[in-house]
Amino acid sequence: MLQHKKNFLGVIFLVLCTIMLGCNTLNVHHFVRVSNRPVEIENFFHLLDEAAENAQVKQTSDFSIPGFPYLRANRFLVELGKNLIEFRKINGPLLKSSKCSINLQKFNNNDAKKELWVEAMRQLDLEARLKEIQNLPDKDLKKLFSQLDQPTDREKIILKLQNDSKNFLDHEKIQPGFYETLKTALKNIPREYSTFQRLIGIYPIFSVPVILGTRQAHREFLTWHKTPLEKLKILGTIQNFSPPQKILLSSEEISQIFSPCKRNLLGIPQLTDEEIQRLTLAFAPTYSQDTVADYDRFAEVVWKNNKVTIDTQKPTVYYYVTYALIKAQPIVQFNYVTWYTGRLGPNSPWLERGALDGITIRITLDQNGFPLMMDTMNNCGCYHFFVPRKDKIVQLIPHFLSSEPFVPAWLPESYPQKKLSLRINSGWHQLQHISVGKYTQETQRYQLLPYAVLEALPHEDGRMESVFTPEGIMKDSKRLEPLIFFSMGIPHIGFMRERGHHAISMTGETYFNDPKLFEENFVFK
Repeated sequence: MLQHKKNFLGVIFLVLCTIMLGCNTLNVHHFVRVSNRPVEIENFFHLLDEAAENAQVKQTSDFSIPGFPYLRANRFLVELGKNLIEFRKINGPLLKSSKCSINLQKFNNNDAKKELWVEAMRQLDLEARLKEIQNLPDKDLKKLFSQLDQPTDREKIILKLQNDSKNFLDHEKIQPGFYETLKTALKNIPREYSTFQRLIGIYPIFSVPVILGTRQAHREFLTWHKTPLEKLKILGTIQNFSPPQKILLSSEEISQIFSPCKRNLLGIPQLTDEEIQRLTLAFAPTYSQDTVADYDRFAEVVWKNNKVTIDTQKPTVYYYVTYALIKAQPIVQFNYVTWYTGRLGPNSPWLERGALDGITIRITLDQNGFPLMMDTMNNCGCYHFFVPRKDKIVQLIPHFLSSEPFVPAWLPESYPQKKLSLRINSGWHQLQHISVGKYTQETQRYQLLPYAVLEALPHEDGRMESVFTPEGIMKDSKRLEPLIFFSMGIPHIGFMRERGHHAISMTGETYFNDPKLFEENFVFK
């Protein structure tokens, strides 16, 4: 009964928040009216948005900000904006006590931090619009050309975008109330949960069997991770896959890469492309896959006959970098994503079976660049759990009328000096066991590709298209689960999802890219 009351009050709270967001929208509209925007630039951005929406090529892994068409944001940057003053308190002593040669007066300049924060959002918008322009079909591109009333091509549009984006921001940031209005606009963060679905689906009642089912699944996962690796059931043949190169970084190398001197004014480590490549390889896991059929071969995503297809002959892992916060301090995360042809076979629950499947493994580093946490989920957002480093955890934080965060295993102490080895079961594609060490059997190499290629993937004829819809759902992904779990309020629940769109709890509201996810579940040393 108490759980039902909590769920009902949560729904009422969400309704009240929706009403309050209407007031925020009025503030943004007022700023737009009085800011005397350059008409030609504003019209250009309007035409770009119109073309992307009409062609259904809008990029939404980062979200647009109402009233600020030259900016996009994510949950990390939103939270970062709330804590701009706190960074001075936390990082100042750290940098002052280090061997960095840094201008502390500039470091304590909050205006400079705000400019850096907004510039990060502008860069997100540029990256997204570049993909949108690349993905525009020829007919929509020709229409855009005619609306611009000048001979042009994709490259010239991109160049104009880069120039106009900078000029737009330069004009806006000197307007009175710019930062205050922007922070107001950032309160309208897109949600992956539908209050309407939960209301008409009688969520407080139907969440009870879901909670019980989740606990049962946790018990099964816990049994797997407590079972010695050699005693886990094998349905097919174990195939081992390792990163394309063997790179081990010493503690000294990692400390140098993550030196406090290399953080920007917001405390974000400034990693070069070469450093990202080396770190991606150094922390990349090896996979021990129970293989019964082709549906157990994680591989490269390609277009074939206009459908999202997995080329099972090319073992592939996709990677991307994200950021989180612990005690208001930015930390780096490396995400490793695999894709399968489907969740199929007798080992997978019948209601979860369908085309396309995948797993995300995320390695979160501490401020000094050493692994602090691994967490994982299937690419639909389901079956999320934590694997922290035990010596870094003071306690697990229980939630009101709920259990502690699910931790079926601890991160091996010898990682990353030794490679992380992950056992994945057949069909269901769940992580069953975590260990370190070398394989005694023959190991295949997988290729590492940037996740961004999925968001502008070339067809056989050369045209570009994202494998995800503007709603963040992987095209050609199919499941029965929306019919069964409608009341949980997650549209297309069970379908494969794009980064930035992962709801990881069917009860409550929790996101994989919540920058404070770890702080809300653990007390760290």
